Amino acid sequence: MGPGIRLRHHALRLGGMLLALTLFSHGDVSAQIGGAEQSCINEQNKGFAKVVKARGKSIGKCIKDATKTKLDPGMSLEECLSADRGGKAAKAEQKARSELTAACVEPLPSFGVSDPNTIARVALEKELALVHAIFGSDLDTVILSANDPNTKQASKCQVDATKATQKCQDAKLKEFNKCKKAGLKDGSITNVSGLEACMGADPKHKILKACVTKLGDTLQKKCTGTSIADSFPGECSDSADPNALASCLDILVECGVCLAWNEVDALGRNCDLFDDGQANQSCVIVRGDTFQIPSAVQPAETPGTPGVVVDPNSSLLTQFGDPNFSLNNVSYTRWRFDGPEQTPDAILIVVAGFGGGANNFKILIENLIIRMLKDHDLVIEVWGFHRRSNQLEDREGVLIADALGDPLVALDWYYGAELGLTLHPALAAGPNRRALFYNTSDDIPFLANWTSQVFSRDIDAVVDVARGVARNSNVFLGGHSAGTGFTARYAASDFNLTGVGDPQPGYAKLRGLVLFEGHAGRTGSALSADSLDRIEAKFDGGLFGAVRDNAPRCVDGTTACTIETEAVDCLGQVPPKCTLPETAYAAVPGLSP
Repeated sequence: MGPGIRLRHHALRLGGMLLALTLFSHGDVSAQIGGAEQSCINEQNKGFAKVVKARGKSIGKCIKDATKTKLDPGMSLEECLSADRGGKAAKAEQKARSELTAACVEPLPSFGVSDPNTIARVALEKELALVHAIFGSDLDTVILSANDPNTKQASKCQVDATKATQKCQDAKLKEFNKCKKAGLKDGSITNVSGLEACMGADPKHKILKACVTKLGDTLQKKCTGTSIADSFPGECSDSADPNALASCLDILVECGVCLAWNEVDALGRNCDLFDDGQANQSCVIVRGDTFQIPSAVQPAETPGTPGVVVDPNSSLLTQFGDPNFSLNNVSYTRWRFDGPEQTPDAILIVVAGFGGGANNFKILIENLIIRMLKDHDLVIEVWGFHRRSNQLEDREGVLIADALGDPLVALDWYYGAELGLTLHPALAAGPNRRALFYNTSDDIPFLANWTSQVFSRDIDAVVDVARGVARNSNVFLGGHSAGTGFTARYAASDFNLTGVGDPQPGYAKLRGLVLFEGHAGRTGSALSADSLDRIEAKFDGGLFGAVRDNAPRCVDGTTACTIETEAVDCLGQVPPKCTLPETAYAAVPGLSP
C-alpha cells in the first residue's frame, strides 16, 4: 500500500450481528493449567487452522476454475466461494467440532476457549474477508481469464498470488499453535496475556520465509509487468510494484489472523498495532448492531395497538409466545467502525427494495464506510431500516442454525416437512417446530392498515435518532428499487398531523436523498376525486375487511359489496365505495415459500 491511511476490514459479522463467543473467564491464573485443559485449548486452534486451510484451498480452486471457465454451470465465482464444492471444508469443520467437543470437558479452562461451533463460522468469514480485501467486492468481473492471451499472464498472477498469500496465512496460524502448545506445556502461558504474546512468534523464521521470501519471490516472478491496480483492485490497489504488493498482502493476512484469534480465543490484542506496528487504522472492523425502538404509530387491528386482542388460536402466538406482544416497533441496524464510538460526519439511512431487508446492503455498506475514511477522511455510518413487516419473519430456527454453523438445520426449519425429514434435534430441543408461514388473508389482515404514512412515520423515528447522533444533523435517506418509493414518500410527507400551522415536510430533516436503481414512483397525473375516495375507503377499514375475508367490502370492513352496486351496498357509509380484495403481502412464484 502507498502512504496514507491503510484500512483492513475483516467481516466477521453474520446477519448484521457480532459472532458471540463464550468466554468462561478473563481472569489471570498463576499456576500451570492441567493436561486436559491444555488439550482443550490446543485442540481449538489446531482445528481452526485446519478449517481455514480447507476453506482457503476451496476458495483458491474457485478462483483458478473461474480463470479457466470451469465453474459449475450457472454458478458465479462469488457463489462458489461459499459453496464448498467437494465438501472438504465441511469435513474439516465437522472433525474440528467433534474433536474439540471431545477434548473440552468439565472443568473447562478459565481462558482461551470459545464455543466449538464458532470455528467454522469464523474460518469462512475470515477467508471471504481476505479474498475480498485482495480483489475487491466484485470478484466475477475482477478475476481475469486464463484463456485470453491478453490476460493470461495477469490471470496467472492472480491465482499464484492467492495461493502464496494463503500459505503465508497457514504459516502464521501454525507458528501460533506451536508457540501456544509449548507455552502451555512449560507453564509460561497461564492466562490471556500469555496467549496474546504468541501472536506473531516466529523463532525459526518460518513466517518470514513464507510471508516475505516466498510471497515476494512469487509476485516478482508471476506479477512483474502486470497492472496491480487492475489485477488487485482491493486494499492493495495502490501498491507500486510486486514488492510493495507482497508487503501489503502480508499486512492483510496479519490483520485477518489477529482478528480471528481475538474471536476464536477470546483475546483482546490491538490488531491495528499488530498488523504493521502503527496506530493508523490499518486494521479495522465495521460492525453492525441492531436496535429496536417503539413506534409512535399504532395502526388499527395491529397487535400492540390499544384494544387489539390477538386470537388465542392465531399462529402469531406460536411465533411470539406472549399474547401481549407488540408489532408497533421500529428496527434498524447501525453499521459503524468498531471500537470507541465516534461522532459520524454523516449518517445514511437506507431502505431495501421488494422482498429485501437491511442486510442486502451489507457488503456495499462495509466498503462505503471504509472508502469514505480512506479517500475522504470522513467518518460515516449507515443505518439499515427494517420495515415493520420484517418482524413477521419466523427466524428462530435460522438463528439456531447460524449459531451451530449448520445449514441443514436451516433447510429443515424451512422445508423439512416438504422433504420428509425428521425434525432436527437442534430444532426439537429449541422451538420444537418448523417455520411458520402466514397466509395472505386472514392470518395477518392488519397489514392492510400499514399505510405509506405508517412507514413514513416509522422512518421518521429513525431519522430523529440519527439527527441526534450525526455531526450537524447530517442525515441522508436512501433506498434501493422499491425502497426509493419509501424514500421519496418520506421526503414528501407532512408530519404536522394537527392540520394547524405550517407543514413539517420530511425533506426538511434531511441533507439529501440517495436513490439506487429506482425512480421513487409518481402518480403521473393528479388523482381524481373517485380515486381519492377509494384510497380513503381502503384505509379507513375497507381493505382490512377485504383482505381478511378475501372478498369485496365496504368501508366498515364487514358489508359485502360489488363495484357495480356499491352505491346501494355501501349506502350511508363514508365514502360509499367498495374495496376489492388483495393479498396481505406479495407472493412471487419461485421466490416466496
